[in-house]
This record gives sequence, structure tokens and C-alpha cells, in this order.
Amino acid sequence: MKHAFHHTGKYCASAHAALFYASNWISALTVSFAVLLIIFTAVLLSNSLFAVLSALYPLPDGIFGILHIMQFLLLSPLAIGLLYFYTDLFRAAHGDGPINVPPSVIFSPYASGTSILHAWLQSLFSLPLLSLIPASFFPLYYAGSKLLDPNTFTVSTLLWLGSVIAFLAVLYLNARLLPALFLSAVYPERSFGHVIRMTWHTTKNTVLTGILLQLGLLAAAAVSVLLTAGILFFFYVLPFSVFTYIGYCHALSHRCDIL
Repeated sequence: MKHAFHHTGKYCASAHAALFYASNWISALTVSFAVLLIIFTAVLLSNSLFAVLSALYPLPDGIFGILHIMQFLLLSPLAIGLLYFYTDLFRAAHGDGPINVPPSVIFSPYASGTSILHAWLQSLFSLPLLSLIPASFFPLYYAGSKLLDPNTFTVSTLLWLGSVIAFLAVLYLNARLLPALFLSAVYPERSFGHVIRMTWHTTKNTVLTGILLQLGLLAAAAVSVLLTAGILFFFYVLPFSVFTYIGYCHALSHRCDIL
């Protein structure tokens, strides 16, 4: 446990140094907001256009489902490109990459059909893992309204216990698998399936550190949203969290060199 806390502090310190290296913090914020603007604008315009068309002409059933699939296919590589940009900023700050990282890195997943497919696989892999975190709290919605009822106290307690177990299981699963999303940026020449297997093998001795990092980042996100209406979250907690996790995965990448 002490060893895991030591490593967690080391990754946070490394992330802080990388975030405030040169103008990394400003670059991260500027490019992040640019990506969010592109994504939300594209989604808003396409949804508005289809809403107008559906009001003028009868559209086939399921057309909006197809629209959402197309939005995912077109825009998800941009989100992966933002991850690549953050990774390059971190590596540059620690002398493990080019000094100047151009914002055009965010469009690198669109460079070829192979890179687009790789970005789709990364997105399809990471989204379910990330969505499992809020999903693990679903039993609390049922337990909260029944906890004070003597007749359902046992059921409510079991729901709370089940939610805690599900939450810890999700953190464990993310600690074992989620670094594959970052390691695939470090090893673009390897297939994503190989990166997943490599990640599962490499993280078997760092599970506690991965769980502690997730707990710390989730707590910081919750506090920043509650106390600052999300302002501190977007301006500091989110980039710091990403840099911290990239630092953790960067350390894992050195262990992957032998695989």
C-alpha cells in the first residue's frame, strides 16, 4: 500500500511538471476547447439539419440511429487525436519526444485508413470501460428511496453493497485494461489486440496504483464540479488528470519494451 501511494504521488508530481512545462497548459486548454467546439458544432448542425428535413419530408425509421453512427465514425478519431496530442506534450516535457508539438497532431488519426480503423477500435474499447464507472452506481438509485423503510432495509443494504463491489470491480478492470488506450499511442506499429494483451500482462503488479489514481482523479473531479460549478474541472483538474494518467502509462510503456 505504501509503495502504491509513493508511486501515485510521483505520477502526480510528474504530471504537474509536464503540465506547466513551457506553455503546455495553455496549449492543452486551447486545443481541447477547439476539439470540443468542432465536435459539438458538427453534432449540432447535423442534428438540426435532420430535424428540419424530418419536419419537411417523412424520413425512414432508424435514420437518426444511422446519423449517430456516422457521427461516431467521423468524430471519434478526433478525440483519439486529442489523446495523441496530450501524450506528445507529456513526452516532450520529459525529453522523450519532439520539443515542439503542433496542434495538427489531433488530425493524425485521419492520415490513413489503417489509422482511422485503429482510432475506431480505441474508441470502441475505451467507451464501455469508462461508461461502467457511472453504471456501477445504478443500484444506489433504487436503494436511496428505500433505505429508511424497515421492510426493505435488507434489500437496500444489499443494493448499496452490490454497488460498492461493482464500483471496485470496474476500477480493477480499468486499472488492468484502460492503459491500452494510451499505450497504443506509444506503440502505433503494433496491433491493438497485441497492445491489449501486453497491457493486461504489464498491469498485473500495478493494480493498486491504478485504482488509487482513479479514486484520486474521481474525487478531484467531484470536488471541482461541486465547489466551482465545473470551472476548475475544465481549466485544471481535467488536463492534470489526463497528464497524471499518461505519466502512469508512460512508466508502464518502459516495462512493455521487453514484451
